[in-house]
Amino acid sequence: MVDRTMQTDISQARDTRVDVSPLVGTWFGIKLDESRFAKFGITEQDGTLLIRPYESSDSELSDWGQVEATPHTASGSTTASGFQAHCRLGAVRVDFVVVENNGVLLAQSFTSFHDGSGRTNEFAKGYYRRAAAERVATTGLSTGTLTGEWVNSNPVDNWVTRFTLSEDDGATTIRIWAASEPTDWGDAKITVYRDSHGEANLYTVYDLEPFEAVIGVISVKNVVVLNQFRRLKDSDSINPFRREFFFRNR
Repeated sequence: MVDRTMQTDISQARDTRVDVSPLVGTWFGIKLDESRFAKFGITEQDGTLLIRPYESSDSELSDWGQVEATPHTASGSTTASGFQAHCRLGAVRVDFVVVENNGVLLAQSFTSFHDGSGRTNEFAKGYYRRAAAERVATTGLSTGTLTGEWVNSNPVDNWVTRFTLSEDDGATTIRIWAASEPTDWGDAKITVYRDSHGEANLYTVYDLEPFEAVIGVISVKNVVVLNQFRRLKDSDSINPFRREFFFRNR
């Protein structure tokens, strides 16, 4: 049965044009050794969302051609937050389920073989970043350390625009620049923790005016996630939280 909420969403969605602009652009894989596809070209033509996947093979890009994709939105929204599509190249079919979040594209690919070979179906997922002129030279990402400068994947609406991580005599420090005052938070010592997979997780607290900020930094597949919890001083307002994604700048 279709519940009332879904019926309402379906009724409101009829004859409503979906804004696919958050998806349009060229998206480059962040960690190519774990994804079948090196990049996606995504365009809009006469209201139709089109994607062109490029497979990475022997350092050469294999063009799978352009196909139509079906955009999807969150409940109550008219802005696309992902899409579904499928491509076929010879006897190989790939179905895509893709989600966009704050300038990061997560693409899941389901590969099936239709040549009678009996090969096992394959699954892969990859994270992608949109091409930007100011970051063209940042595609070579190091997996060995988190030190360096990291820039927000969403340049329009953010709390933290960028931050740097530095190491000196075994101590790690972070310096944060914010979109609003105070813009330069200065250096703070940050404690590094590692999970069972060896991924780094960092924690620190900034005591600023007019708030205290608890910062948790998590590294995932060469994307760094910064979780920020703010406690507003001298205020009865609800304490806000935000999760933001960052790419290495240099």
